[in-house]
Amino acid sequence: MFLIIGLGNPGLKYKKTRHNAGFLAVDFVVEKLLGKKAKWNKSKKAKTEYIWSKINNTEVEFLKPQTFMNNSGEAVKTIINYYKIETKNIIVIYDEFDLPFGKIRVRQNGSSAGHNGIKSIIQHLGTDNFWRMRIGVSNPEYSGQKKIPTDLIKLHNGASKFILKKFSRQEQKELNEKIFPEVIEKIQEIIK
Repeated sequence: MFLIIGLGNPGLKYKKTRHNAGFLAVDFVVEKLLGKKAKWNKSKKAKTEYIWSKINNTEVEFLKPQTFMNNSGEAVKTIINYYKIETKNIIVIYDEFDLPFGKIRVRQNGSSAGHNGIKSIIQHLGTDNFWRMRIGVSNPEYSGQKKIPTDLIKLHNGASKFILKKFSRQEQKELNEKIFPEVIEKIQEIIK
């Protein structure tokens, strides 16, 4: 069984923000696999929304922690303990400020690189041995560059304000037509 986790913050205020790229990606994947009528279940005990499916004949539980980003590890640990899922079968999808908009990077382990959601998961699981799929959310005017200019990320407050901004209509279109379909392909590759 695989656990596919989208990171984000609950509530309408954050719904289409850059920081919720993980929630948006998982919603897209579920809709494409199960259809628009797929209903998310809620677990107050686990502090999460979840939905079960199959990809390539493999059981998959999709998860959207409702603990806010900084405490994502709480919900993840509860679900892992319940299903006895190996950490190598966990895929976490989340926003990455240091990547150009739309760029996707996948790796199996490593540090949190300052991302509080990943930091919380590592802390609660006691390991960094799980898959990460980072979706670049940086300003589109820098998307052609390999590295975001340092003047854009000088102040942590500036980054915080930027990732809590909503995606533009054009960016949402790109997410749905190009970026999130690529997320589905990468999930399928990992499961295979």
